[in-house]
Amino acid sequence: MAEQTFDFKIDLPREVQFALEVLDKGGFKAYVVGGAVRDSLMGIKPHDFDVSSPSTPNQTMRLFPGYEIERSGLKHGTVRVIIHHYPVEITSFRTEDGYKDFRHPSEVSFISSPFEDSKRRDFTINAFYYRDGKITDFHDGLTDLKDKVIRAIGNPEQRFKEDALRILRALRFASELKFTIEPETKKAMADCAEELFDISEERIEGETLRMAAYDDFLNTVKDNRKVFSVIFQGSEKIPDDKLLSKTVNDPYVNLAILLNLMDYDQKTADELLRKLKFSVLNGKAIESLLAIDRKWTLKSLLASTLSYRLFLLNTYPLNPETALDFVYIRDAVNKQDLSYYDQAKDRLNEAEIGKAPVSKKDLMVTGNDLKHVGFKEGPEFKALMNELLLEVNQEKVGSGRKEQLDWLKKRRFEASHK
Repeated sequence: MAEQTFDFKIDLPREVQFALEVLDKGGFKAYVVGGAVRDSLMGIKPHDFDVSSPSTPNQTMRLFPGYEIERSGLKHGTVRVIIHHYPVEITSFRTEDGYKDFRHPSEVSFISSPFEDSKRRDFTINAFYYRDGKITDFHDGLTDLKDKVIRAIGNPEQRFKEDALRILRALRFASELKFTIEPETKKAMADCAEELFDISEERIEGETLRMAAYDDFLNTVKDNRKVFSVIFQGSEKIPDDKLLSKTVNDPYVNLAILLNLMDYDQKTADELLRKLKFSVLNGKAIESLLAIDRKWTLKSLLASTLSYRLFLLNTYPLNPETALDFVYIRDAVNKQDLSYYDQAKDRLNEAEIGKAPVSKKDLMVTGNDLKHVGFKEGPEFKALMNELLLEVNQEKVGSGRKEQLDWLKKRRFEASHK
């Protein structure tokens, strides 16, 4: 379909509008491009507004004298102008070539044509150009937006060989927007999946976490096994019936379930997540879920108040609802009885569950109390506090300060008469 332009009003931040006006006065017809235009067309409030301009980076910088300018993206044609504390990214129209690392072009040429610039972009729904109340659509992205389709611009295999991260972006957009992936684009993603080995792992973490935040994540894995087998080798062996169509909207739960299905334990998961450059914080959250003992099921949690309190103790410092959701999805995968889920979730708010101490800091006594009773500071402190914590959760010792002090005094008496 030929280029089309249609009327559509987007409320731009005043700093972005100011940047467009400055570029316009300098003789450069610039546009707001990409996700901000797509989101606006979908009725979603945009958060990031990227500007694309026929000016070269040097010409752009000369138009903003006195403004703070960040030059970290200069090599690829991007300058960030700080306008009233608001960063506006302005990227020059360009063509790219020579993607040696399957991510970054080794050759960038600055051009003056928005159409030529649009041809380097990833998907039709991300290639809208906006200015002055009008949107220009070079690749029939509006039709794909209406049909809820992710389609690569031009030759899909070429797009993914230029930048393999686009494979994960396509999956993430499909999950995020609830779109389908056009068949030729999907085929090219599978054919080019091996290229993911060559991109920066930390970018894999970002896209994977965002994709895993949706409740169709395991279904996405099932429908794109070749792609995921590159990142999570072994996922291709998981039986179809284990990859549920719906889970929960939590990336840590969903990734932990995936690794659980691949028989990863804490140690092997740590090795994989380190290799993929997952942050320590994100890695530990996933590994902590994997550490939840298989004996815990929704049914066993509700066997008694004691069972639930011990579950909270053993899963601390995880958010209790996150831990419960992991058990719920693990039960679903293993075809356990799920009818206890609502009751288990409601019980989190019950007084006898909620007051259970789940770490030593929740106890009513401290290290100073141990000293006052007569214990000497050292390794014995930690062992005593851990023992007291377990006793309180097993309801052998009360939750009040007096009961816990009495327990310490009794232990001190017993120790001194051995």
